[in-house]
Amino acid sequence: IMICTALCTNAQELRFYNGEKLTIEKCLEIAKQRQNQGDLKEATRFLNQAAMFEWEAKNYSQAITHFQQSIQLNEKINNQAGITQINNNLGMIYADKQDYEKSLLNFQKALAGRRQEND
Repeated sequence: IMICTALCTNAQELRFYNGEKLTIEKCLEIAKQRQNQGDLKEATRFLNQAAMFEWEAKNYSQAITHFQQSIQLNEKINNQAGITQINNNLGMIYADKQDYEKSLLNFQKALAGRRQEND
């Protein structure tokens, strides 16, 4: 079983939306709109993108917050693959922060999710 160490593959795909360059603020706005419309899967995509932008800027606490919000939405729609990927990303963020205890915990959650999905 392998844990991916690369950033989310959707990161480059979501740099633009409807021809408009995305920002953290725009991602959060779209995520809120999608959530209000009941489209939680799309809301998580934009929360994850906001988290990725924050991570790239080394705004770790904001990235963690957005990923945690995404996990909550993914739990509502029972998207285990999404939760697994986010736990993997959180593991990498905590490693970047040199908080190895939290990093290990999130990597273990990601591994458990991968095993659950036979991935």
